Amino acid sequence: MERGPRGTRTGEGREAHGELDGLVRLPGRTALVQAVDAAARAGREAVLLHVGVDGFRDVNVQHGHAVGDEVLVEVARRLAAVAGDSLVARLGGDEFGVLVLGRGAADRAQDLAERVLEVAGAPYPTSAAGPVELTVSVGIAAPARGAGERVVVDLLVAADTALHRAKRRGRARAAWHEPSEDARDATVDDTRRVERRLRLALRAGAIDVHYQPVVQLPGGRCLSVEALARWHDEELGTVPPDRFVAVAERTGLIVDLGRHVLERACRDMSRRPPTEPPISVAVNVSPLQLSDEEFLADVAAVLRSTGLAPERLCLEVTETAAVDDLPATGRRLQALRDLGVQIALDDFGTGYSSLTMLRTMPIDVVKIDRSFVAHITGDARDALLARLVIDAAHALGMRVCAEGVETAEQARQLVALGCDRAQGWWFARAVGLTDPALAPALAGHRLGGPVAAPAGHAPVLTGTDELVVVTDRAGSVRFASSAAVAVLGRAPAEMVGTPWRSYLRRPDDAEGADGGSGGPVPEGTHRFAARLPAPGRPRWLAVTTTALRDEQGEVREVVSTARDVTVVVEGERRLAANERRFRRAFDEAPIGMAMTGFDGTFLRVNRAFAELLGRTPEDVLGSTVQDLTVPEDRAHDAANLQEARRGDVLVHDVRKRYLHADGSPVPVRVRAAVVPGEDDAPAYLVAHVLREAEPPGGA
Repeated sequence: MERGPRGTRTGEGREAHGELDGLVRLPGRTALVQAVDAAARAGREAVLLHVGVDGFRDVNVQHGHAVGDEVLVEVARRLAAVAGDSLVARLGGDEFGVLVLGRGAADRAQDLAERVLEVAGAPYPTSAAGPVELTVSVGIAAPARGAGERVVVDLLVAADTALHRAKRRGRARAAWHEPSEDARDATVDDTRRVERRLRLALRAGAIDVHYQPVVQLPGGRCLSVEALARWHDEELGTVPPDRFVAVAERTGLIVDLGRHVLERACRDMSRRPPTEPPISVAVNVSPLQLSDEEFLADVAAVLRSTGLAPERLCLEVTETAAVDDLPATGRRLQALRDLGVQIALDDFGTGYSSLTMLRTMPIDVVKIDRSFVAHITGDARDALLARLVIDAAHALGMRVCAEGVETAEQARQLVALGCDRAQGWWFARAVGLTDPALAPALAGHRLGGPVAAPAGHAPVLTGTDELVVVTDRAGSVRFASSAAVAVLGRAPAEMVGTPWRSYLRRPDDAEGADGGSGGPVPEGTHRFAARLPAPGRPRWLAVTTTALRDEQGEVREVVSTARDVTVVVEGERRLAANERRFRRAFDEAPIGMAMTGFDGTFLRVNRAFAELLGRTPEDVLGSTVQDLTVPEDRAHDAANLQEARRGDVLVHDVRKRYLHADGSPVPVRVRAAVVPGEDDAPAYLVAHVLREAEPPGGA
């Protein structure tokens, strides 16, 4: 294999700088550091380009390290070809540095970066995998005034930071380091120290993982745990998570940190004794991880290597990660859900929250931020906002978890609002896996104190997803809850004294028909269309009515609860309409169509299929595929049917011969697809049948 460009250079900046990299035959990091220091001491203008190959890890995973080595050699060759007199060095892995020196270095560096993006973005020919499509990102930085080790380190850090900014902005682009960021950070030296120690800790696997239980409301039984990174460093002591996670985000170490926590959490949970239902684990995902093209493969690989069932993993993403590019984020999250994992939207309410995000994102759980929970018992506005989030999430089929629950009152208020889950110190703190305090949670036990409201306790706010109406025995409204405004568009006071039945219309009533003024709503659960004050989209209600009787059995009053089921009704109607369209398309198709059970019985056929066999649809129904297949093809048919029944094959494309009514063979091509039932188990087969122009060569 060709070993790439030669490391010995001629001309300014191209002198030999120590030993050459054994693979790409370029100088290494040491040579680059020496060159930066020499330029600083001489007062020469210098600009560093930090070049990183986008998605290089996928090349190694998909094609092997030999192909990856070929790509790196070619990257090095192209960089050397466009660098002119500038020093090109390999910094490690898939990252390279290009040092531009002399007057006008900044302008030349910008031009060079654009040229690098162009030449390095062309396909890479390889001996084993053919052309490989890759791009690079470039971070650009200039050193501060002065000389010495600090200037060199600052330049390398600045260029690395700029590279990660370029990747976060979408890759295949260049980004300059912005010195104003460092100027605004009064603790930049401390940040570098944390970064250095964090790198060492990640290499040594010294980041611990603690687990905080998440409980079901109102019962308090542990359903899952959230994995949280914890770090105690010999030099820095115990480092708060908000401190080292922020540094990891800024420096790009968050990818390694997140991968470490993900693998550790999955491995820990997979080794726990089974519970019923199984305890799941939630792992936080940073915006940088979510935008990383390798993240999906990382998650799949961790699930495979640890053996954790995908449904036991929940990945928590923040609003910040989602709002940058909602369509792209939605696609990434859906790809993760396709693996079988759950998705939670974390810290909801702290960023750019919107119902659009909830409606468009493939989310299973919404987590209410602790900033709302903290004042939920004393501030009606926070309680109202929490209720709105809970109602919206439930309407979209999502579960809701409240974070930062620290008192019984907060837990009770959340129960009153209909929240599904909670976590916080009231139930349990985050502790290490071996801490005895975690054992009850991992066993699925009940945690925390009672959350049922004591006598006389009234929550600040309760859920209002149901309209409650109380009438006398004649059906006249005595009381209507505040939900009347949301459900019927009317004030409760407006309804008092009027017939409850006048606001409801039976599905079979004529549109606009008078609902009548007498008689109560019948007992039991029935569906009605709401009579709204203004015309518009129909609203459907499920009304459950119970009559309250006195000791003599006489009706004293009648209580109804009405729930908005418009989405359900519309869904049922769409399903029915789709089924009608399907049946019509099936029956009127110009080609043969047949629906069979897994015992081979014909359940439905169209006229085109029946006529193909010289029969009527009525003749075919009730018979089996075996009955109408030539004897020589029946064994092959039976084998295909068995594969479909087991779920081994979802689509069969075969050539066979049916029996015509006159006994002659009818050569056909059959494409049969398995249609799953409600539980996703195979339910029946639908086949397209086309007559072949010539008889097939064999059965």
